[in-house]
Amino acid sequence: MLKRKAMQEVRHWFEQEKNKALCILGARQTGKTTLVREFAREMNLNLIELNFLSDPSASLIFQGQPDPAQILMQLSYRNPAGELDSDRTLVLFDEIQECPEARTAVKFLVESARCRFVETGSLLGVRLKDIRSVPVGYEQLMNLYPLDFEEFMWASRISPQIIETLKDCATRAVPVPDYLHEKMLELFRTYMAVGGMPAVVQRFADTRDLNEVQTLLDSLWVLYQQDIAKYADIRDRPWILTIFTSIPSELMKPNSRFMLNSVREKGRYATLEPSFAWLTEAGIALPCLNVTEPVFPLQLREKRSIFKFFLLDTGLLCSRYKGVSLEIIQNSHRTNWGGFLENMAAQILCANGYTLFYYKSRKHGEIDFVLEEGSRISLIEMKSGRGFRNHAALKNVMDVPSWNFSRRLVFCEANIFAEDGITYFPYYLMPFVVARQAMDGQIPFSFEALQIPE
Repeated sequence: MLKRKAMQEVRHWFEQEKNKALCILGARQTGKTTLVREFAREMNLNLIELNFLSDPSASLIFQGQPDPAQILMQLSYRNPAGELDSDRTLVLFDEIQECPEARTAVKFLVESARCRFVETGSLLGVRLKDIRSVPVGYEQLMNLYPLDFEEFMWASRISPQIIETLKDCATRAVPVPDYLHEKMLELFRTYMAVGGMPAVVQRFADTRDLNEVQTLLDSLWVLYQQDIAKYADIRDRPWILTIFTSIPSELMKPNSRFMLNSVREKGRYATLEPSFAWLTEAGIALPCLNVTEPVFPLQLREKRSIFKFFLLDTGLLCSRYKGVSLEIIQNSHRTNWGGFLENMAAQILCANGYTLFYYKSRKHGEIDFVLEEGSRISLIEMKSGRGFRNHAALKNVMDVPSWNFSRRLVFCEANIFAEDGITYFPYYLMPFVVARQAMDGQIPFSFEALQIPE
């Protein structure tokens, strides 16, 4: 199995949150089920697995309003060890969105303390209306994203010593050794082309064949379209599908803002908002909202009708343009990297717990990403090619006397250096520069917090 950072979160839940189930959210094929199976194997736990999608009969256990004791008794029949042991038995409710009654029952099952429970679901955010009562207070929510670049390095068998060297350089803002810098740029370009979907990364690690990568990514694209056709409200389905298939072309435009007219002539945000929300809540797309000022708190300055819309995985984005993956790996500048780099940054930032914002005004220009780190604001620009020092908007924003920024970062092909109050980092260090610990003290947002009890 591919090594995942999320395994630490699962271990922490198992050791520290004895009175809560773990609910793992994420788009389909991000590795949720595999993560739980591997955790059970490592911990030598008895795993009872109910997959409500592949085995619809498993839902019969929860039909009506069964007593929790009856549910536990039926679960014990599936346990290889017989009796349920609170310390050694892990129950996995896989694809739990297919059985809303099981989600409702989690509260009572957790209270029984007879064993530990994990739920995984690909479309829980869009199926809240099907759930009679969400077990608020009895779940720990966890989001699983595609592999980040550090995980891709693990899959590529980069030595721990090299990874520690990169982290140290990022922390101290000192140049990476030249021989290593060039190799890491090459590997990062490969990561952009392949992406971070676990099955795709594993296939590439095994075969090094881009054709097989393309075939798998094509299958994923079709799978997400099928999910839209199956689960989306019939009234919104055409718009959701159109938005989804428009994301690649919208990101490749000089102005990467998503234009509503590309979906529907004279389209209004109020009409299309449920369709954008569906893709966001399904984990398939990542919204990045515009703010009127890059000032804390950003949420008070967001303009919800003006936004960029990224795909959850840059490999998936590259797969929509035949031949572009090879050009990126070969560092061909015939390809405009702008949209791909921004999508990669969005993917890395989301995986590290950030809410995505950008800033654009006629007076100052556009800043690719504006980060809220506690009460501090940082700015990020993604630059392709040799013109990475050309960023008039960044200088314009920095010159506003009333705006103070913690960090001004440019990610580019160059090695680490600082100049005029801006620090330049190579792309491949981004996961370390915007690492998760920068978010300490912030409360993560979840759509499920909006659920109102009956």
